[in-house]
Amino acid sequence: IKGLIDQDDLSVQSILAELKNEDFDFERDYLTCAKKAFHFVQNQIKYVKPEIDLNYWLSPKELLQVKVGDDKDISIFLCTFLAAIGDQNAEVIVAEMDNGFTHAFLTTEFKETFYILDPVQKHDFDYFSGTKSSALEKYSFQGTKIVRFIYRFNKQKYEQFI
Repeated sequence: IKGLIDQDDLSVQSILAELKNEDFDFERDYLTCAKKAFHFVQNQIKYVKPEIDLNYWLSPKELLQVKVGDDKDISIFLCTFLAAIGDQNAEVIVAEMDNGFTHAFLTTEFKETFYILDPVQKHDFDYFSGTKSSALEKYSFQGTKIVRFIYRFNKQKYEQFI
């Protein structure tokens, strides 16, 4: 599952070439570039909730071709962008919500600010941000709150909680 975060994917790299400065510096330009990537994913990929639970994830190229995906596909796609610009903290979280369903989103931390990024929702990049506890408390998806994390991963790690 960690291999799904492929920051060397040519589709991702070609889009990033347009989103980031030529003289990109992580400390200086990360937030600007991450916001552009977040809004690109929000605006270009439509969220669809699958009727059945499939364990098949779309590659970045496939996602860009069909322009639709479920919450896991879209979160993995955004995580790939963030990894490609050097964010080692970004990870996909799959959580159980209080309605019994699962939902995927991203978390990251930059300069002591914790961010929850849910590209399937229409919110600003920093809407769910602040301290980790305040961001988690504020976060909701379609009126539901997080009950617990099921698993989280990025290119370097995978952690399961149940």
